[in-house]
Amino acid sequence: MRRCAACRTRRPKGELLRFARQSHGVEVDPGQLRPGRGGYCCLDQACIDRALRRGGLARTLRTALSEAEVTRLAAQAVEYLRERKAQDLRGESRG
Repeated sequence: MRRCAACRTRRPKGELLRFARQSHGVEVDPGQLRPGRGGYCCLDQACIDRALRRGGLARTLRTALSEAEVTRLAAQAVEYLRERKAQDLRGESRG
């Protein structure tokens, strides 16, 4: 069980999107395999936006996020959510 950085709801890891803090910055980690400190958000665009814009994700990752990083991460997360929704509609499994 992990907690969403925005709404603070506890969910199983598979129901959340992971962000990983690495030496070169923060990255979206949908496979949940990258090394580094991780922070999680619900698979909901509103939660992701809230965690990025209000600083919940930055606090969880114990790092500062620039406005450019917030914009980049939000765009990557939205793209991931689109791809995941398309896979769900096609009935593809996530390995």
